[in-house]
Amino acid sequence: MGSREKEARKPWITEEIIELINERRKYKNQNNIDSQQNYKHIRNIIQRKAKEAKEKWLDNQCTEVEEYLKRGRSDLAFEIVKKLFCTRRMNRNALKSKTGEILITAEQKVNRWKEYLEELYANQFSGNVLEEENCVEDEDKGDYILQSEIDFAIENLKNNKACGIDKIPAELIKCAGE
Repeated sequence: MGSREKEARKPWITEEIIELINERRKYKNQNNIDSQQNYKHIRNIIQRKAKEAKEKWLDNQCTEVEEYLKRGRSDLAFEIVKKLFCTRRMNRNALKSKTGEILITAEQKVNRWKEYLEELYANQFSGNVLEEENCVEDEDKGDYILQSEIDFAIENLKNNKACGIDKIPAELIKCAGE
């Protein structure tokens, strides 16, 4: 079986740079002045060589794209350009309708959340009966909650946090209004 050697993280990192990185590791945690100077010196060399290697690699990629365009292979040229410069964005926060369509406008999203909440709580409160305020003794009543306290709490909710038991995100509570 054996062990696998680590591969370079970036395609322009050469064997020479990897050797310098390994040499730099020797001096990293040593406390004497000579070791620290060697570490800084090797670090600077690594940075210089990495910049040069990246420039050379990008030049090679550009010439490859030009060659593909000269030969009329725009599909391969575009593939290289896309690989180099396009960042892949995932729509993780996409909200979908019941039919599976992605909802785009804020109004569509709010309506979908309304549908979801109505379905979620449709039969939740059928068996629960709330007591009338005048039927409860004063000692059993808690402190009154002011509307300003509720508004302050909602305003200070953090975004992009996990939902609670009710599966309602903080963003929805914030934009729900009164």
